Amino acid sequence: MSAIINVGNVYPTLPPVAVKASAANVAASEASATPAVDSVEISTFGQALSQAADQSSLSLARIHAVRSEIESGTYETQARIDGTISRLLDFLK
Repeated sequence: MSAIINVGNVYPTLPPVAVKASAANVAASEASATPAVDSVEISTFGQALSQAADQSSLSLARIHAVRSEIESGTYETQARIDGTISRLLDFLK
């Protein structure tokens, strides 16, 4: 039977190569050692999204309140059912 060599490794492993440090490389590495100052600017679109998220949190609070009323059985009152039926009948007319 023949032997299959290097089946799982498509590329052969190469030995490490030594790199000499030049004056330009040393200067570049020293310059990058100083900390950079970052800044962030929010676009008008990002600001609009932030405002929409704030408004949706109010809607989310209402959704949670309705869900808890449904779970506790206090959401479907006769007055709400009558109002819904009335609006449905008005819509169908």
